[in-house]
Amino acid sequence: MRRRNREINIFNMSALDLFASALGAFILLFAILMPYYLKTKEIVMQENTQLKAQLKECQSQVSDLQGQVQSLQQQLATCEQQKQQALTENEELKRQLEQMQKDLQQAQQSLDERVKFALLGINTKAQSFVLVVDMSGSMKAYTETMTKTIARILEPLEDKHKVQIFGFREDQHTGVAFEHWQSPYGLADMTAPNKQAVNTFAGNLAGHFDGGTPTKEALLEALKYDSDAIILLTDGAPTKGDQLSDTKAIVREVTEKNAGKKEIHTVAIGDYNAEPVLVEFLQDLAAANAGAFVGAAK
Repeated sequence: MRRRNREINIFNMSALDLFASALGAFILLFAILMPYYLKTKEIVMQENTQLKAQLKECQSQVSDLQGQVQSLQQQLATCEQQKQQALTENEELKRQLEQMQKDLQQAQQSLDERVKFALLGINTKAQSFVLVVDMSGSMKAYTETMTKTIARILEPLEDKHKVQIFGFREDQHTGVAFEHWQSPYGLADMTAPNKQAVNTFAGNLAGHFDGGTPTKEALLEALKYDSDAIILLTDGAPTKGDQLSDTKAIVREVTEKNAGKKEIHTVAIGDYNAEPVLVEFLQDLAAANAGAFVGAAK
């Protein structure tokens, strides 16, 4: 009987030794490096936590910045809207200012044109006048007073003022007669030459003084002119034929016809204090028509 071979394979044992040695080395290294491994993991986790916290904080800051940006954009849009509104308001204010300046200039010009001045001590805003001169026979005694009075009326007038003058009397043959300086119902600028012409015309009226005093007809004639004021110069109460007229009725009729359109000023010529009817008539007529009464003594 043949004996079994009990020989142990050396190679296989060597391999086991090698594996055992490697395992031992690994266990030894693991035991040495294990604390460092655990420590590194903790650091990494801590750093991750810090990074997460920083990331969260950055996200919060970014969100805040986005909110601030949005708020600034809204403020910018509001500012732009306010700017446009301010520009619109500024343009409107400029337009209103320009209009106010124009209105002020026009008002000042109108004031300059309509400022009061005095004629024989009569304050008036009138710019155009009709002088109505009594040419009755009794005025012959007051020719010089009449001409001087007309010259005083014309003296303060300027080129911009307008004047017409006519005389009136009652003629026994033709009835009421008028003598006009210029064509009836026309007014002339009071330039220096025209002033001289009016004074000359007034002086020439004296040569025609005669007859009675048809004052009502003369006043109604004067109302036909497109003037601001009428100035009546007379030395006697109104007459019709050889009789005195009803002065109260004349005042009523003339005032109704005038309807407040014109100032009517009255000037008593000569010794008017001896004529109470005349003074009362002239005062009533002026008072009823926004005018004034003055006397021009001899």
